[in-house]
Amino acid sequence: MEEMNEVKSFFDKGIVSKDYTGLETCVIEIPESIKFATYACIAVDFDLKGKKIRHTKRGFISRLFITIFPEETKSYIILSCLSEDIKIYKKFFQQLQTTNLDKVKYYFDLILPLYTENNVLSPRLWEKWGEEQQIGYTFFANRKGKQFLLYKQILKFGMYNLRKKESGFGTGNRGKLDLFE
Repeated sequence: MEEMNEVKSFFDKGIVSKDYTGLETCVIEIPESIKFATYACIAVDFDLKGKKIRHTKRGFISRLFITIFPEETKSYIILSCLSEDIKIYKKFFQQLQTTNLDKVKYYFDLILPLYTENNVLSPRLWEKWGEEQQIGYTFFANRKGKQFLLYKQILKFGMYNLRKKESGFGTGNRGKLDLFE
């Protein structure tokens, strides 16, 4: 509660004063309209090279604020962190802005079902998926406690494999849970 109260206080002050200094933001534009939206306040454990992100200091987790949403002809992935945490996330932000977009999509395909509780899927995406993808998504989205920790470790191996791969992430090749179809 203590660490989240600090974050809440920061945003409360920013909303009232309309001043958001103290935030660092990374924006990735996707040139098509996606079929989902999400918001999350999380701490991802691995970057796009499978390297562990050391996001905990003095017992507090430095969080990322992730917003992903579609517009009519394009979509956005917006990640922000408090300016005091930019040292933790700066390399990750640079990776996201310089890496092949299909690899970025693949990364988010891996983490979003497991890490975020605020995903909204379009019925068109849900119906396009087969029963196997629907069950898989539901399974990962509902992991809690020890199960979450176990699957987070499995994700570690997926991220390690991601490190060595630079291409082949196009639509249909990103995996069975392709949010960006």
